[in-house]
Amino acid sequence: SRCGESGCTPRVENMYFHSTRFGCPAHDKAKEVHAILQKHGQTSFLCAVEHGGDITSTVLVGLEKATYLVSYVDDDKEKPYGEDTGGASVVTYHELQQFFERRKQIIPLKLYNGNPWPPQTIKEKLSGADPEATDRHEKAQALLNAIFLPGKDYILAAT
Repeated sequence: SRCGESGCTPRVENMYFHSTRFGCPAHDKAKEVHAILQKHGQTSFLCAVEHGGDITSTVLVGLEKATYLVSYVDDDKEKPYGEDTGGASVVTYHELQQFFERRKQIIPLKLYNGNPWPPQTIKEKLSGADPEATDRHEKAQALLNAIFLPGKDYILAAT
C-alpha cells in the first residue's frame, strides 16, 4: 500500500493500463491485448464505463494503481495518439504526462509501419489552428518526442 494525506491506496503488482483513443483501430488492438493479459492472469485495465458513468474518476484511479502504461501509438491523422483535445479531462496526453512525470514504465506499441518514430501527426494539425489549439498541439507533440525517442525500443504491432 501507499499512504498519503488522502489515505491508503492498495497497489496492484504489474497492473497494465491501456492508453488509447476511443473509436479508432488502436482501441480494437487494446481490447485484444487486454484480453490476452487477463487470460494469462495479469491485472489489466481498459476503460469501459457505462453511458453516464464517471469516466474521469475511473481513469484516474486506474492510472494511480497501474505500474505499466501500454501506449497504442498510431499515426491516425484525425485522432492522433497523445493529442490534448482541450475538451476532456482524461485524454491520452494526460495519461502519458502522468506516467512520464512519475517515472513509471511506458510500453509503446507502434501500430503503423514506416517512419517517423514517434509519429508527427499532431504537428500536422498546427496549420490553421487557433492559438489555444496550437499551444496544446505543440505541447502534445513535444511530449511524444520526449517519451518516444527515435532510438528507444518499441513493439511493432502493426497489422
